[in-house]
Amino acid sequence: MLRKTNLFFFALLIPFFVLNAQESEVIFQIPLGKTGVSYELKDVPDFLPSGPSAFVIDSSGRFWIADAVGQRLLQYNSQGTLLNTIAMPQELVTISDFCTTDEGIFILDAALISPKVWHLDSKGTLINSYDSPIMLADGLSGVSYTPEDGLLLEQEGGVHLTQIWSRKQGESNQTVAAYSSSYQIDFTSSQSPQIKIGNQDIALESPHQIVGLSFLHSNQRGDFYIAVEEMANLPVIQVDQTIRHYNAQGKQVGLTRVPLDEQFISVEHSIALAPDNTAYALVTRPGHVEIRRLNFSSQLSPLFPHIEPLEEADSETISSERAISRDAIMNNASHYVNNSVYLNSSNVYGGSCSGRTKPRFIGGPATYSSVPYDWGGWDSVAAFNSYMKQNYAAGDIHTSGVESCSRGTDCSGFVTRAWGCTNKKYGTVTLHQISNQLGSVQSLKRGDIVNKQSSHVRLFAKFANNGAYYYEATTGGHDRVIYRYLSWSSQNGYVPRRYIHVSDNTPPTPPTPGQWPTHSTTQNKIGPNIYAIQYLLRQHGQSLGIDGEFGPETKSKVSALQSSYGLKADGVVNETTWRNVLIKTVSQGSKGDSVRAVQYLLRNKFGHSLGVDGIFGSGTRAAVIQFQNSKGLAADGIVGPNTWRALVRL
Repeated sequence: MLRKTNLFFFALLIPFFVLNAQESEVIFQIPLGKTGVSYELKDVPDFLPSGPSAFVIDSSGRFWIADAVGQRLLQYNSQGTLLNTIAMPQELVTISDFCTTDEGIFILDAALISPKVWHLDSKGTLINSYDSPIMLADGLSGVSYTPEDGLLLEQEGGVHLTQIWSRKQGESNQTVAAYSSSYQIDFTSSQSPQIKIGNQDIALESPHQIVGLSFLHSNQRGDFYIAVEEMANLPVIQVDQTIRHYNAQGKQVGLTRVPLDEQFISVEHSIALAPDNTAYALVTRPGHVEIRRLNFSSQLSPLFPHIEPLEEADSETISSERAISRDAIMNNASHYVNNSVYLNSSNVYGGSCSGRTKPRFIGGPATYSSVPYDWGGWDSVAAFNSYMKQNYAAGDIHTSGVESCSRGTDCSGFVTRAWGCTNKKYGTVTLHQISNQLGSVQSLKRGDIVNKQSSHVRLFAKFANNGAYYYEATTGGHDRVIYRYLSWSSQNGYVPRRYIHVSDNTPPTPPTPGQWPTHSTTQNKIGPNIYAIQYLLRQHGQSLGIDGEFGPETKSKVSALQSSYGLKADGVVNETTWRNVLIKTVSQGSKGDSVRAVQYLLRNKFGHSLGVDGIFGSGTRAAVIQFQNSKGLAADGIVGPNTWRALVRL
């Protein structure tokens, strides 16, 4: 595979460059429909269009496109002739990303409740499948492969890497520091981002600050290629994406611009380099898809004029009866994602609910997480669960009309509820009635939104490497309320807004002394909690040993993580670091080192008979419920902040 990523985020904004026509040229076009690429495009408000999800060029120079809507991979030669069509396994929900290798084809399905990677041979025959130890909420963003490292899962665009399979080791679950190469390439945290090759620091040449970096490719001469994302300091998200070519000595020898502003439908993985180092982009247009060759030049001129950020409107005086705190908004959102409900046959298949299309993540009758997408819906979590007991259909991704026989929520209905509105559902075209536009993306805070009128809205949670985390009710295979990471390039055209009744001044509930313990190299430095801290650090991509002692290595990893979240990097785990950095909510179906932390504490601190395998199954859920009952907590089997606090309390 010649598309690799290893990204780093800088949450600052920069001017936008306008694309010149000569910067790219169409090599061939692909029609829409059965003989080409599929779109899920519906001319209705509050529906996010979807199309191809990824683009790859293999070692033979053939072009591969993930037709996610059509559930297939399409292979073309350089003249645009369709060579092969590979249908996906029936169990697969959507193609989130994929890579082609000498070992076969690896396809990431991040829309499953428990994500998987499917391993196919070159003809599309299923060889194996691998459970992902990284969940969507952990920032799962892609899949890649190198002969040295094997099959890798990417978090937050590749800033963290986890090996899950290799020819030598078989299945595994280990953090990889960076992509292997003849030289080490690393991206360092700096206001002026640099690339490190061995002991050499290479400063990126840009008059502006950068919001995303990705290592794409290196060749036998030692040349390497980097994708750079920059964002306009405007009251609407505008991202410029360029590819920069450096020689082995670190000198920039060329750059080209990706036609990001011409995308009709956003494509998360839209660029690839051919074996001859030619750069290409997949561009979606209203009536077809284009493969563009990107032409390198010595420089690109910033053509977008400087515009002062929008002056933000003053918040109105909020009465205590109308105000909602940011904590309350985020708790409302989290309640949707962490909902657990049993869906019976009537809920799943819809019975006599004509006109309804079942959300794709729902298989047969079973217990499911979250609340399904239902176009036009805005059920609260409690209302949805009640309707399920009354045998209503769970969700509806069809948009011909609002079906009274199906229940759930769409994107704006979810935001309406998260903001605490109960008297009226607002849509993406009417949310401006209860919100103010922000001056720039930099002003976003928890509980704000990014809105694309007549299309989609997301609830902002936090900045991250090369992008941000959001809560959203969405389709595209997910078809439910999810919490996930998105790159900045996938958010072009969205407008940041703030609810007019949000209160930043709602006093927090004073913590009970000793509820969140403090750990450092000098205080409470050994014991079960340290094992949990080390597992949680690994969940966040920090590579370290698990020995139960808070030594210099653990302090260093804590400091690095604190710094990435904008906290004081003192290496001390206190309440702020526990709550805002380390812990994440886990429940049945979750996997990874956060689950291991829970299991270790339950077994070694509270005496539960439980394995530490990183899989949150029925046994772990039963142990969590038993623990919650013993501590007087809501016994829902979900390990959220209150349960974490009880688990780590000294």
